[in-house]
Amino acid sequence: MLEKNDLTAIRQILREEMQESIEKNNIVIFNRIDEAIEKNNAVIFNKIDTAIEENNVLIFDEMERYYQMNHNEILELKTKMEELEQYYKIKKLEDNTVTILLRITEEIRSDVNEIKRMMKKCGKCWDIGEKALTTA
Repeated sequence: MLEKNDLTAIRQILREEMQESIEKNNIVIFNRIDEAIEKNNAVIFNKIDTAIEENNVLIFDEMERYYQMNHNEILELKTKMEELEQYYKIKKLEDNTVTILLRITEEIRSDVNEIKRMMKKCGKCWDIGEKALTTA
């Protein structure tokens, strides 16, 4: 039979062998875990990059649509503003024309009244009756 010292030595050798085996297995396991993490990270980053690119395309498309929509509305507003400016220019000219016509009418009325007054004074000289003066 083996002696106690021999058993202790065998036990120590087995412990050392087991420790080495565990360390080697740990290294292999950790290396595999690191490789798996790297592969997963690569897959995840690729998916993230793809999602970001897709979102960028959607965002740029939406920005372009929004720009076109606003651009068209701005063009419509510009056209309407130009129409309003033309309308107000025409309206101002019409108002000025009406003002001038009213002034001319007042001047003519004043002149007619003056002529009537003068004709009343000289009405007997020309033999014009009152009725003719009021109808004129």
